[in-house]
Amino acid sequence: MKVGDKLYFVYYDRSCGYLEVVKVGRVWAYLSNGYRIDLKTLRSDGGNYSSPGRAWHSKEEYDASRAADKLWWMFRTLVHACHADNYFTEKQIVAAAAALGIDLDEKGKK
Repeated sequence: MKVGDKLYFVYYDRSCGYLEVVKVGRVWAYLSNGYRIDLKTLRSDGGNYSSPGRAWHSKEEYDASRAADKLWWMFRTLVHACHADNYFTEKQIVAAAAALGIDLDEKGKK
């Protein structure tokens, strides 16, 4: 990230738009709205309060993130509503966990 880059910023009250990066440090980038964002997470610093928003590199990246969030919530809700004994075998559960990068063998040993 460099000075002059444009980032798509979404305030948690859902107003949004492109902002310019006006300064870049080791940890923070400073935006034209006066906020600073973490260079790794792109979340704005709320000081002693909750973060007022988050930036994305483009509106398209934001839209893709929102779509993935919506699908994740749908997936979580549906999985939570299922009863394993009615729907899945042990093998299917282990395979689903593996597809998500979860090692159930390690979880069971703790």
